[in-house]
Amino acid sequence: MAAAATDHYRRALAIWPDYPDANVNLGNALFAAGDVAAAVPHYERALRLRPDLLEARNNLAFALVALERPLAAIPHFEAALALARRAGRTDLAAELEARLARCRSQVPTREASAPRP
Repeated sequence: MAAAATDHYRRALAIWPDYPDANVNLGNALFAAGDVAAAVPHYERALRLRPDLLEARNNLAFALVALERPLAAIPHFEAALALARRAGRTDLAAELEARLARCRSQVPTREASAPRP
């Protein structure tokens, strides 16, 4: 199923490479197939095209955590949290607050005080 979805979204992006939702969906399909590293550039591209895309922010943060890069995930969780609050998504905002706290707890103190990339 994930392979079919991946092919579908790759074809869509061949036609319309600047379609943010197709980039997110391809990232989701790659993530579901276990290729988390390959998902990251698609979430990043979606965000370059549409920085306020909540799903892309959230999913990029999850992917970075899955790749054991919690420090890199923190600004994306923070941005997703702000977007969720702005959209009135209090249920999602509460979930993101908890995830952000867990992510911050994974970052050693030395790294937490370092400038963000």
